[in-house]
Amino acid sequence: MKYFSLLVVFIAISSKVYLQKSCVLEGKVGNYPIVMWIDEATDKSNSQQKTSATYFYKSNRHDIELEGVWKTNDILILTNTDEYDSTIYEQFILKYISPNNWSGTWKNKKGKLQAIVFQPIDTLKYTFNEVPELDNLKAEERIYTKTRLSFVKLTKDSTTQFGKYVLDWYTDEISKISLFRIKSGYDSSTIKKLNYILAKSQFNNIECFFNCNSNKGEGQWDYNIYDYFINKNIISIAASISSYCGGPYPSVGDDNLTIDAVTGKEIKDLDDIFWFTKQKPLKEEDKNYYDYTEKRGNIIFNILTKLYPNEMKKPKGEDCDYSRPDPWQYPSWYFKPEGLFIGASFPHVLQACANPEFAIIPYKLLLPYIVKGKEYLLQH
Repeated sequence: MKYFSLLVVFIAISSKVYLQKSCVLEGKVGNYPIVMWIDEATDKSNSQQKTSATYFYKSNRHDIELEGVWKTNDILILTNTDEYDSTIYEQFILKYISPNNWSGTWKNKKGKLQAIVFQPIDTLKYTFNEVPELDNLKAEERIYTKTRLSFVKLTKDSTTQFGKYVLDWYTDEISKISLFRIKSGYDSSTIKKLNYILAKSQFNNIECFFNCNSNKGEGQWDYNIYDYFINKNIISIAASISSYCGGPYPSVGDDNLTIDAVTGKEIKDLDDIFWFTKQKPLKEEDKNYYDYTEKRGNIIFNILTKLYPNEMKKPKGEDCDYSRPDPWQYPSWYFKPEGLFIGASFPHVLQACANPEFAIIPYKLLLPYIVKGKEYLLQH
């Protein structure tokens, strides 16, 4: 009797421990296969432990976010609820039976019921090796992300040429996100390094497209390349992102990518190659970082004012105002044949002012600011 009692207690404790951990499951809602990531319980202080989950249908792969609570008897209730009026769009009621056995029901807004059965995802069925950095993610996030990306199908839809460089363009069939790979123009080992960075950028935006959601299914993530430049030392891509992932209004911004073609590494920050203040740049976490960006912005502002005095004058009326240093404090940037393009920063309502066509610093004027050892980046 004592042995039996201990066994019952052990089973109960094992179940509770499992329920408090994250897991990735697969199953079906009706005839539609889905993958679900249930996060660990966030409030473990009482019998109704809060948690959250995200799932996608394999057919379209868009994230759908759920909020949930563990009830007694290992029952998990997950709901997709409107953030403004509390309308419930769908609800899962799941019974945890064992790590390999979950069952329950799904109900939509109209009350339609579907029986569901879940089991842990079989990771051997879904392979995605194009971006090895994903292996650095936490286990469940890695499994969930790599499972989804394993379904991505890139189609080569065109081949173009920039100078001596031949580019193959690939597009994802669902997100329509497109980016090129280098076919020729560099040696084979360099091409391999460059194409890896390009692939990582494309898959990152594809994953952002699937991550971006609202509970009404209105998520939007549009990635558009509007300019690019390639030479023996640099690959530089100017891209914009227009997104709406829930919240009060859409977002518009830049997602530029510049690669040092000599080292085969991405240049992630303007400060990595230019020291406009003539001293080692501060990092965002440093105490005086804001003062540093102010100083950098003033220097960029002064350079552009000397180059383009008319464009930098204070405008009449409500036109874009570039006559102050602060829009240049946190610049976007990319390389063009003529030099370094610098984008300004404006509030959301003035986003159309962010990329003035004139704001190019010629290569020869950049020489005093280039980091020692990186001078080759300014050579044509």
